[in-house]
Amino acid sequence: MKVTTHIDKFRRLDAALTRLRADVDYELWVWTAMNACVNLLKPDGVLMLQTPQYVEGKTIEQLRAEGATFVQHLRPQEHLHLFSRTSARELLRRAGVPHVAFEPAMFAQYDQFFVASRQPLSTNDEATIRAALQSTPGGRLAGAILDLADQRDYYHRECEARLRVIEVLDAEVKRLQGGQATARPGSPPAAS
Repeated sequence: MKVTTHIDKFRRLDAALTRLRADVDYELWVWTAMNACVNLLKPDGVLMLQTPQYVEGKTIEQLRAEGATFVQHLRPQEHLHLFSRTSARELLRRAGVPHVAFEPAMFAQYDQFFVASRQPLSTNDEATIRAALQSTPGGRLAGAILDLADQRDYYHRECEARLRVIEVLDAEVKRLQGGQATARPGSPPAAS
């Protein structure tokens, strides 16, 4: 019964949003979508969002000059408005979810990721999280995916560290090859 109710809510939201033009009615579109999402939350539910991050205090021209990655996403019909951390917090506060925590984004070079709730957000330690994940089949699957992501990150860091060693050794070999014509003090004389 609850699924049918939620599907009906999304159908009504979709019908409302299709009557609005995102390029003209953007503020109303965002506000309608945001309120619909917030209204679907349980009292202790969380809303998770990821969006490009506007860096406060800089103009688009400054960001382009600095080579900011997210600027490439500024195309017509996409991201008509950008949110800074301050403006994202304010939008969420007005929508009724004033408790906001920013976390590392999946595409951190240009995005921001945040969690918002009506209630104060709480954090858990690793052991508590793992215990909760182990309590359900879906949680165990999520835990396995997190384990794989940890392994991926570990091997990525290892590869980067080894690449740095290779680059140092390569530079040393090139330096030594370039210095073959002149013997260093204490080195054996070159054979003639």
